[in-house]
Amino acid sequence: MRLAREGLSPGFREEVDRIAESFPARIVDTRVAAIPEASNDVTSADPMIRLAERDPEDLFKLAFERTFGVAPDATHLDVFHRAQAET
Repeated sequence: MRLAREGLSPGFREEVDRIAESFPARIVDTRVAAIPEASNDVTSADPMIRLAERDPEDLFKLAFERTFGVAPDATHLDVFHRAQAET
């Protein structure tokens, strides 16, 4: 999880942990970064994307590819969809 520094309270980690208790996720790492200055160079910083703006299947595919170095096949996606339907 990446957090923008602007407006971040001193007890942000406790608040993040409290909010995460409501979701089927575990926060492993939290990083605080300065908000990047406006720039024409798109590669200078990763864009901050809200979790609500991401599709769960896209997140699964991204995590799978980062972990195993290949895209998930149809069997993996089937298991993901079945697990998702149970939640």
